[in-house]
Amino acid sequence: MTMRKVGNIYLYVKQDDRIEELQYVLQNISAFYKHNEIYISREPRRSFGELEKIKETMQENDVCIITNPASLGLNETEVVTQLDWFIQKPRILLIYDFKTTYQWGVSEPLNQAILQTIQESVLRQAGKRVIKMPENRKSNAGRSRVEFPKNWAELYEQWETKKITSKEFLEKSGLKRATFYNLITEYRQMKKENEKQIKENNWHYTN
Repeated sequence: MTMRKVGNIYLYVKQDDRIEELQYVLQNISAFYKHNEIYISREPRRSFGELEKIKETMQENDVCIITNPASLGLNETEVVTQLDWFIQKPRILLIYDFKTTYQWGVSEPLNQAILQTIQESVLRQAGKRVIKMPENRKSNAGRSRVEFPKNWAELYEQWETKKITSKEFLEKSGLKRATFYNLITEYRQMKKENEKQIKENNWHYTN
């Protein structure tokens, strides 16, 4: 079986993070994806210089792995802004506490869609902390699935707010009707799971 390919992998570790958690994500994707070099950056909780260096260095198809969205900023606004960077660029961001970011593969369109659900959950559940996923759960990374089109997040928002019809969504996304409804179901499931993860534990910032 031919393995799929990603670029370099950047492990971004905060001072009080457990490197084992990032290695767990790395092991999950390494079973299905070849990669180039692995780089590790560590810095204090309130510092983000290394993160900015990673963002400046990352190229298309590179992967950044973190433990928790709180690694991206000191408050909800900073976290949402950083998530938006990865969504818009786009660059692949995998989050240990959100298994949805790596259990279905690490392609850019899929990752963009999942990061947007996390971003929306942060905005709705400000002040909460995400729940950690059990490490002994079997991973479904690399399972064959239809990819989300690159313009999925934008089209979904327009469709959900009734700015476009289902027919227009299909035309603009290039999806077949059956695939469209399958992805709608999958996307809503991811949104529900991400919101549940945020609601179940407190998310503390160090302001």
